[in-house]
Amino acid sequence: MSSFERPWAPILRYVREGRLDVALETLSESEAMARPAFGRIAEPLRIWRALPREGDLPHRRELRAERFAGYLPKLCIVELMLEEEDFRWSLHGGEHEYWLGYSLKGRHASEFDDEVTRRLRSLTRSIFRSGAPGFLVLKYCRAGQICLRANTLCLPFAVDAPNAGALLCPTEFEALCEPD
Repeated sequence: MSSFERPWAPILRYVREGRLDVALETLSESEAMARPAFGRIAEPLRIWRALPREGDLPHRRELRAERFAGYLPKLCIVELMLEEEDFRWSLHGGEHEYWLGYSLKGRHASEFDDEVTRRLRSLTRSIFRSGAPGFLVLKYCRAGQICLRANTLCLPFAVDAPNAGALLCPTEFEALCEPD
């Protein structure tokens, strides 16, 4: 049973009310793929690597729903504004909304003034500029214990606008501590 299908009401309440500390961790590809959660979202990475390239990256027009159909609830697409070091969520999948309790679709990361989001803004820009996949883990903690992990794969895509880009971000959520 996936974490999406389990009733984690107390943890959901803590996440949605902002009552958990949040930390951001970056992993190498080998570290990420050694974790079962990343293994469950490895197929979008294989698809991304097989897409036609324009220069170093596949183009955003290659982001067709039918290619990623089994992952739609897990997907986010972020549109990067590289000069501003900001991004906007253009797609925010159902699993993300389930855990957060609301949609981020249409919102800019710069609306959130916290250390983790500032670091995330910088990391998304770096991932895009590298042209390589990024592996991020958001850890939601309570009393020093990790309650929820959002294991996110960031796949860069080129767009036609200068100083812009896109990331496809499948995420596997793991509830780790028992609900109260």
